[in-house]
Amino acid sequence: MDNVRTDVVHDQCGRVRGVVSYAKRPGDGAGLILWLHAEEEDQAVAEALVGHALGQLGPRTVL
Repeated sequence: MDNVRTDVVHDQCGRVRGVVSYAKRPGDGAGLILWLHAEEEDQAVAEALVGHALGQLGPRTVL
């Protein structure tokens, strides 16, 4: 994997609400979301993290 990234979202108090890890596959440049965790299974946080990762990975994304 190339350029593996892990990004964190936190609330106003600094508490972690979710984390996503993603990377690009070197062979074909496809983007992959490797894993995601949203505190208390918060769907809005999960959707925001997926949207963020997809925006960073570009058009060739594999979920």
